[in-house]
Amino acid sequence: MKIIDMQVGQRVSTDLILGECSIRKTKTNKDYLQLTLSDGTNTLDGKIWDYDAKQGTPEAKKVYTVQGTIGEYQGRKQITVERMTLSADQSVQRFSVVYMPDTEWLWNEVMRLIGTITDPDFYIIVHGFYMEFANALMTATSAKGIHHVGCGGNLQHSYEVALYADKITNTLNNELMYEQYNVNRDLCVAGALMHDVGKAWVYDQSTPAIDYNLNGRWFDHIIMGLHMLDTWAQRQPVGAISPMKLYLLQHIIASHHGEPEKGSPVYPNFIEAMIVNTADSLSASLNGALALNRKAEFEHKNITDKNWTMGNHPMTLQSEVSGIIDTQQLKEIP
Repeated sequence: MKIIDMQVGQRVSTDLILGECSIRKTKTNKDYLQLTLSDGTNTLDGKIWDYDAKQGTPEAKKVYTVQGTIGEYQGRKQITVERMTLSADQSVQRFSVVYMPDTEWLWNEVMRLIGTITDPDFYIIVHGFYMEFANALMTATSAKGIHHVGCGGNLQHSYEVALYADKITNTLNNELMYEQYNVNRDLCVAGALMHDVGKAWVYDQSTPAIDYNLNGRWFDHIIMGLHMLDTWAQRQPVGAISPMKLYLLQHIIASHHGEPEKGSPVYPNFIEAMIVNTADSLSASLNGALALNRKAEFEHKNITDKNWTMGNHPMTLQSEVSGIIDTQQLKEIP
């Protein structure tokens, strides 16, 4: 049974992967076990009450047969676990998280987009880096949760960011006629395709319970992206690439989260870096919102779960917005 199909009040017995777990205390000082369970697509918080702390915690990243009752807390499903035993079937292929099934098609689209970069230095850097680390970049997830999760997710996200950045630049230079500011389209596209390359080295995707590896816990994707690009650049022949254009791309990687409160070590310091930051936020936010819409529709809800990227509030379903446009009325008049 998939988590998305579980209903509040339902008793379930199914195989799930244990992501994280920890022993905690109730207000009355009794031990309980806090769990995060996954079916490869969605996660489910769980609790085992009156837990014997002396037995320690069960091994994470294993498949367990979980029996319990589905409840709800703050609008999210959770499970009160009555019994949890190691499953006889430890194969994880049935839980594999795949965001983009046809990664070969997507890779070809990314290569086509790279081919439109006319600046020789930006082209050499992006094309050379992508070709050297093709497998890692093609299979990387973009996150543990929230947006573009699973094999191929980060490639899709980077492609989206590049398309958004391209359109923003075209609008500035051609439609709004700000061409006097010389917003560089090649730098925007190249920076967008490079901004999240570090994610190929910070996640453990060996099981469907995607988690950070040591690189992710110690350095995160921005530092790893800068490190991998610098390492790659040092292996290139002297004079093969422009050091200053490399610095421009490195600044975009460093600044693409926009501000320190969002994990960025520096603020965007030129317009192209601002454009990549904006495009990155748009791709992540829209993907998260669309995922919440799909989840709500599967659960037959008329409103989504809270969207933490947009002020931590639920959203109206897009199908209802379409209905308003078609019928010119709300289901409920405020």
